[in-house]
Amino acid sequence: MSSDNSHKTQITVALIGVLGALGAGLLANWDKIFPAAKEPAATVSTSNTNPPSHAQPAVTPTLTQDGPTHSPAVRNAQPQHFNGTYIGITTEGMIQTEFQMTFHRRGNSVSGTYIQAGMQGTIQGTVEGETLYYQWNLGGYAGRGQCTILGNKTAGTWGYGMSMNNGGTMVAYLQ
Repeated sequence: MSSDNSHKTQITVALIGVLGALGAGLLANWDKIFPAAKEPAATVSTSNTNPPSHAQPAVTPTLTQDGPTHSPAVRNAQPQHFNGTYIGITTEGMIQTEFQMTFHRRGNSVSGTYIQAGMQGTIQGTVEGETLYYQWNLGGYAGRGQCTILGNKTAGTWGYGMSMNNGGTMVAYLQ
């Protein structure tokens, strides 16, 4: 009889362990399973310059030459670099996230906003030749980056804190 109870106890403990692991996975990915219904009205002003602890091996974004499949066919005629709306993909390790950013350029100064993962971020920077060197803020994190114009797209790297490349890559197409 005690042997029968021992097996029941082992099965109960195993089930509790499995349910705990499933619950932890659900909580850790809640925002991916149930995305926010609408974007926040204001940007977050606090800045965390440390990268999240989920860093993974790098991956290069894969976009067609004409941009994401949902991008409009009409492009701005003879655009001023880093001015207007861009749609693209950022990577952080194996994670790829779509984003939309709108630049406002005055001389060599660029400022703007972007929407990524349901949050609104800000970007400010300076154009030197074909390259934009910028500072970004999003969801309590902050960092730097650089991107270069290549026809109707811009591509580059971004990082946390003072780094311009410890976060990942980005590719975006002018709309």
